[in-house]
Amino acid sequence: MENNDSSPAASDEYNLNRNHFSREISTGNSQWRSSQVDSVLSSFEDAKKVMSAQAIHEIHNYLKTGRWIHDALTASRHPAYKSMKGHSGGHRGAPLLYYPYFFILRAIFPPSDSLASLCEDVSRYWGLRVNVRDPFYPRLQDSEKEMDLIMGKVSHPQTQVERPSQSRYSPALFTPTHGDNSEMEDQKDSVQVATDTAPIPLPVHTSASDTLRNYDEELASVRASIESDVEQRFAKLRAQIQQDTAEP
Repeated sequence: MENNDSSPAASDEYNLNRNHFSREISTGNSQWRSSQVDSVLSSFEDAKKVMSAQAIHEIHNYLKTGRWIHDALTASRHPAYKSMKGHSGGHRGAPLLYYPYFFILRAIFPPSDSLASLCEDVSRYWGLRVNVRDPFYPRLQDSEKEMDLIMGKVSHPQTQVERPSQSRYSPALFTPTHGDNSEMEDQKDSVQVATDTAPIPLPVHTSASDTLRNYDEELASVRASIESDVEQRFAKLRAQIQQDTAEP
């Protein structure tokens, strides 16, 4: 296991600005695309203060392609989301939990049911808590394992929850910027805080046998109550018949 104690990536080495994406911004819905670039670059600056150099290097490689800039107005319609969910037709139809995909989706889109579902997938994959309202800038002590997770190479969800290494840098606080496009769905600005992750609480399921037993007990109680009521009614009816018969 390789130790991942290297300092966060230097800002100048991975500097990106709006000029890098002028062509992508001008193609399609320029106002919405411009907003995407602002939000992602802001999140990238915050990630540099927290994440390892190898992680920032991979995010930078993906961002500079500009392929993430898209006219999709909701997360579920974005190609990155479809790839992560296995709906794109690529990767043999299997989900690809490539971290840079998740990074840009979280930066661009406000919290929604689609993103919440994706956060659950990423949470199980990393074995860390991922909240739909908070940025997720993971950093592990094991650099090799971290890189495999970032690249989406781990085929099975993590079964044991662990906490990322403590950084000497304070968590970043930022508010994502969204465009004023009135057609955008679920527009909700929210302050996002890069918080430490916590173990995922495991749900407690009621066993099927307990549920069936409770159901049988309730059914028996209802049946007994009905039978008692019917017997009382018949007893009153018989008494009334006997009384009517006895009268001259």
